[in-house]
Amino acid sequence: MPIISPQGWDYVLLIATPAIVYLANYLDTLPGPLRVITVIAGLTIGLSLFDIMGRAAYAAFMGAGIISVCALVLVAALTTLRLKAVA
Repeated sequence: MPIISPQGWDYVLLIATPAIVYLANYLDTLPGPLRVITVIAGLTIGLSLFDIMGRAAYAAFMGAGIISVCALVLVAALTTLRLKAVA
């Protein structure tokens, strides 16, 4: 969906809200390092706001593809939970 959407990652990731709730609920079942990285990725996605960062910082942040990397971390965490048969 995000690949073909005319909107940016930040808007399309709203569709992933149930996945974020799922990760928050089962965060304690993730391995330690992945748990920390998942929290950092979630906070990075959630706190990357244009109004707070400003035009230049937000443009650089979005241009660097950090949101894409954070989304992949969340997918890895969800896959780990699935493989552990939590899902």
